Amino acid sequence: MLGMATLGLAGPATAQAVPYEGVSMHSMWDQVSPTDMAHELDLAAAAHSNVVRVDVGWSGMEMDGPGQMSAGYLAKLDQLVSAAAARGLKVLPVVFSTPCWASSAPDSIKQGCAGQWWTRGVNLYPPSDPGTYARFMAWMVGRYGSQLAAVELWNEPDADGQAFWVSPNPAGDYAALVRAAYPAIKAVNRSVPVLAGSLSGGDARFLRELYANGMRGYYDGLAVHPYNGSLAPGQPSASGYERWTMLTGLNALRQARSEVGDTAPMWATEFGWSTAGSPQLVTAALQATYLSAAIPWLRGMPDIAGSVVFELRAMGDSADNDGFALTNADFSPRPAYAAVQAAMATRPPGDPGTPSGGGSGGSPGGSGKGSTGGSTSGPAGTTTASPTSPSGPATTSPSSPTTPPPSGSTLSSGTALAARQWVAPAHAAVRRGARRQGHHPRRPRRARRQGHHPRRPRRAHAARHGQRRR
Repeated sequence: MLGMATLGLAGPATAQAVPYEGVSMHSMWDQVSPTDMAHELDLAAAAHSNVVRVDVGWSGMEMDGPGQMSAGYLAKLDQLVSAAAARGLKVLPVVFSTPCWASSAPDSIKQGCAGQWWTRGVNLYPPSDPGTYARFMAWMVGRYGSQLAAVELWNEPDADGQAFWVSPNPAGDYAALVRAAYPAIKAVNRSVPVLAGSLSGGDARFLRELYANGMRGYYDGLAVHPYNGSLAPGQPSASGYERWTMLTGLNALRQARSEVGDTAPMWATEFGWSTAGSPQLVTAALQATYLSAAIPWLRGMPDIAGSVVFELRAMGDSADNDGFALTNADFSPRPAYAAVQAAMATRPPGDPGTPSGGGSGGSPGGSGKGSTGGSTSGPAGTTTASPTSPSGPATTSPSSPTTPPPSGSTLSSGTALAARQWVAPAHAAVRRGARRQGHHPRRPRRARRQGHHPRRPRRAHAARHGQRRR
C-alpha cells in the first residue's frame, strides 16, 4: 500500500462538517431497467454513499412543450428518488440538454423540430429564454424538495469542443441561465442547495469569465470536476496542465475565488481515474489506491462540501468512460469498488452538513454572494456563527445583492490555509512524460473524437435521456 506522503498528500485537516460523498450513476438512461436501477442503488448504499449524482435530461422530461412532462420519464425519476430515499440516499440531479422548443439552435439545425432533432445537436444549445430552464428547475425542486442533496445547473458548459453547451458566448449565456434559475428555485424551496459552474477540470479562466458576467451571488456551491489524468491525487502538475490536475486545478480555482471574495463551498461532483487508454492510463490497482486516498483527502478540505466519484457502473457508451467505473456492466465489482467502500466507511457519522470531528461546520449550501467569511449558512436566508469556517457567508436573496469585494481581495485565513496545505511531493511511481501528463482521459485528442465528449456521444446522448419516451 502506498503511503500518504508517497501519494503526495498532506495529512487531512479536521473535517468541518459531515460531507456528501457518493457515486455518479446513469439510472435515467433508456437502457437502465427498474431492476438495474435498484441494483445500482443497492451498490451505492453498500459503498456507504449518502448521495447519488444522476444526469437528468430536461429535453427528456419536457420534450413536447412547456409544462408537458413525459409520463414515462417522470415515473422513472419518481422511482429513482423514492428508491434512493428508501436506502438513505439523497439525489443530486445534474440537469441539462435543452428541448427543441426551447433551444436557441439555428433554424437550419432545428428544422421545425421535425424528426429526431436531438441527433442534430439541437439539445446542446442554451435555451433562447433562460426562464424556461428556470421554471423547469423550480418545478423539479418543488416536487422533490428535501429528497435532493442539491441541484447542479447544467454540465460542463466549458467542456472542450462545446460538448454540452454550444454558444458563441458560453460564459455569458451560462451566467444568464444561473441568474434566472437561482431565484426561481429559491422561491420554491430555500433549503435545497443550488450548485453552479459544473466546471470541467480546474478551469479558473472560465470561472473568472463567469464572475465577469455576473454569476457570483446566484449559487450556494460551486460544482467542479477535478480530474487528474494519471497522477496521484496530491501530485502537482507540470506547467501548462494545471486545469487537468486535481491539486493544481483546485488551487487555481481557489485563487480565482479569492480575487472576488467567493467563499461558497466547492463540490467535487465528478472525479476519478480511468483504466482505459493505450497505453493504459492507470492500472486497476492504482485506480483503487488513488480513490481510497482521494476521498478522505477531499473530505479534509474545509472548502469542499461534497465529492462524487465518476462513475459507479460501466455503461458501454465509451471505453474512456467505462474505464472510470467501479463495477462492470454486469454489476460485478472491480478493485476500485472495494477501495471506495472502505474509504467512505471512514466518514464521520451524521447527516451531511452537521458538525463533526470538533470542527466548526455548516450546511453544504453556502452562498456565492460573497462576504468576508466568518460564518456558515444553513438553509438559504439563515446564518450560523462559525468564526473559522472558510466556506459559508450569510446567505442573502438576489433581490438584495451585496457588493463583491474588489479584485485582489484575499482569502479568509481558513481558506488560505486550505489552499496551501495540499501542496505536497509528487508520486514518483507515476510517469511524468508529456503525453501522459497532458492526456486527460475525458478529453481524447480532437482527431479521435471530433470534438464531442466521450461520456455523452453527441448522437446517442439525447436518446439515453428518454427523448423517444412519451
